[in-house]
Amino acid sequence: MPGIVLGFNEVNNNFLNDLYKKINFDIGEDLIELDRIPHISLMRIQKNFNDSTIKSIEKDLNSKNIDNIRINIKSVGIFKKDKDKFVLFLTPDYDKNFKNVHKEVWNLFNKKLDLLQEKYYSPESYSPHLTIPIKNPTKKNISVILNKLLDIDLQISLNTKSIMFINTSKETDKTIIHVNKILSN
Repeated sequence: MPGIVLGFNEVNNNFLNDLYKKINFDIGEDLIELDRIPHISLMRIQKNFNDSTIKSIEKDLNSKNIDNIRINIKSVGIFKKDKDKFVLFLTPDYDKNFKNVHKEVWNLFNKKLDLLQEKYYSPESYSPHLTIPIKNPTKKNISVILNKLLDIDLQISLNTKSIMFINTSKETDKTIIHVNKILSN
């Protein structure tokens, strides 16, 4: 699904991938996908977009000076997606700096793009999360991974590096980065 997201620096991407590798190793099965781009979605947009949409998003993002921020993970969460499919995620602290960046990006695109799931992503009702990319997120698999996460100190600080426009194809399950703006220091 297409969205505007915060991406992390290489050190933090490697840290998350190493964490996922360790969990896979500990459980003896590759339940967590390692080829995903760790990110926090700021908003979801229309499924049908074109080169003009991409250029507009890039122009708008480049018109703003957005600072990188530190994202402090504080816990783990879960929600039900379908009958037997769940989403497991790391929960960041939605502190003042994070709120300011989210609101700035939301205001930049709110009237320009066809937004999806606004009730979950608007600044008034936003629940930020860093999805753990589980291959088959059944109750059983979620429970196994959650059990391992509960043994880990989840007080993790991650540094953002970029804001991106990405799309994950349902057909190929691959994520494409259409726009990648490096954030200011």
